[in-house]
Amino acid sequence: MQDEVPVKQLDAYLTMTPSGLETFTMKAISDALSKGSYRCQMRQVNCQPSDAEIETIKERLLKQQEKKRARKKNNKDHPICGQPTVGTSMMQRKGKEREVNIGFHEGKSIVSFPGNLEGKCIIQFNTDAPPSVVASLRPMGSGQLLAIITSSDSKQIFKNDDSLEDAIASLSSHLDDMGSNEYNEQFYRALDLWGRHVQQVWSKSIDIKRHLQSPVSKKRPFLESRWDDEEDNDSMHDLRKHFKNILDSDKQLKYRVSCLRAHTKDYKYKRDDLIPSLADILIPSSKSDDGKAKRFAVDLRNFDFEVVGLVHDNRLVVGISLNHYQYVGARSYCSGKMPPDITPPYIAGDISKTVIRLRPAIANLLYYVSNIQVGDIVIDPCAGVGTIPVEGSMQRCVAIGGDLALCCDEGLDSIVANYSKSAQNFQASNGIVGSSAMLSWDAISLPLRDDFVDHIISDLPFGLRCMSSSKLSAFLPLLFRECARCLRTRTGKMILLCGSYQRVLDALLQANAVIPLFANPTSIIPVNIGGISAWIVQVQRTDTKFAQIPNYRQHVASMVRGRSQSTHGTKRAQA
Repeated sequence: MQDEVPVKQLDAYLTMTPSGLETFTMKAISDALSKGSYRCQMRQVNCQPSDAEIETIKERLLKQQEKKRARKKNNKDHPICGQPTVGTSMMQRKGKEREVNIGFHEGKSIVSFPGNLEGKCIIQFNTDAPPSVVASLRPMGSGQLLAIITSSDSKQIFKNDDSLEDAIASLSSHLDDMGSNEYNEQFYRALDLWGRHVQQVWSKSIDIKRHLQSPVSKKRPFLESRWDDEEDNDSMHDLRKHFKNILDSDKQLKYRVSCLRAHTKDYKYKRDDLIPSLADILIPSSKSDDGKAKRFAVDLRNFDFEVVGLVHDNRLVVGISLNHYQYVGARSYCSGKMPPDITPPYIAGDISKTVIRLRPAIANLLYYVSNIQVGDIVIDPCAGVGTIPVEGSMQRCVAIGGDLALCCDEGLDSIVANYSKSAQNFQASNGIVGSSAMLSWDAISLPLRDDFVDHIISDLPFGLRCMSSSKLSAFLPLLFRECARCLRTRTGKMILLCGSYQRVLDALLQANAVIPLFANPTSIIPVNIGGISAWIVQVQRTDTKFAQIPNYRQHVASMVRGRSQSTHGTKRAQA
């Protein structure tokens, strides 16, 4: 009789995605791991509204809309929407009224909450995929990845009216019920997973090497040797040697503890007052699972690993960060806010503070929402630095982007060139076949032929920093008519990330004024982007042939001249 092959234990991961996109994120991760024949088990850690709560939200929203119609005569539901239960309402949650956005996708209601951690859905997935594969998953919601230590699941550890002493006692009681041996075992299992990520991912990261070679980078104390671009192999060898020394069992590991808390103002004590107690409770004293001494020391600046506590819906989830924020000059969890998305290629040091950049993981999810196919032609008319086109090339399609800011004397051209080059190098080193290009154009006069594009995916200006609300309202109808000209009839789609779905619907109505160019939206999905409410609107091109309105080209040419003059010499753009 043949011996049975032992089943490999699954590694436990934690990631966060904007609420509203959790279904797409979970399916995207599951599909990506399944393609590699890896096992995957997934679940949502934090609570989402039940079906009954969603129905209550819909009823309240309908009552709000009826009152609005009563105040304003002739104010009917938007004719192009076809769905009355889309908008912003309030719901009772944890004894308080919370703002909630509701939309739909393929006939199913989707809700989203604004806020920092409040607007995130926490997802746990267990898999036997190696760390290098997990770290390369691009649709990872907000880009954060942690090795999970423990989760209180349905048990509420913290209460809003508790004092700091009561909160600490409740946490200690929870860990006592769990048992110290079980907790220590899970801690060292997560630490082992962190060590494998350091060995297989961090030590081979080109982003870390490039940041430490940068003249503006503040060299960390462990790097005494100089970094030389001409000695690429030696510099990477020094990096691998450093991480190998960290993982040496005889070395002392330095750590810091951080905490993110949803609705943090509802508590009686400050988050910073809770962190020292978390460190005392969550960090084991010395013993490791192999019996060797493993001492830990606090170092808030030059730490090796970061233990993160997430307090959401009064529940606690603890994990070890698997992202190398401290090695690329990025903010970690210590600020109490979500850290940036450092999905490679990472270009944080090159972007001006006046430029708003979409997270690469969110751009990747936009492609997943659109159900992109290999070889499709994708256009982003408002591409900024080119995040969406670059993600399109990762999807093995032909992605073209452009922006008016690239025409300016002090525009984004140098940043775009560096980003494109980094993306090409990343694709070449990882065997990714795709194509993307960036052009300088005005979005209302695209240099593309008719009936040519499969998908238009774009992060539109929100009307806050990049363009005023009035200018945006005048710009969108012209943009959509130009998009209708370029899209393939009947099969072409637009997937638009915007700050106001109502403004987009109004612009679509104007674009349809002469002939019906677009059908009713198939999706209006509420999402949380950077802590603020946003919407993903998906519409499909009709089979009506595009026809120009009278004096259309003259009107567009006048708009182009005016926009070119008003944006001359500015770096401001939205990516």
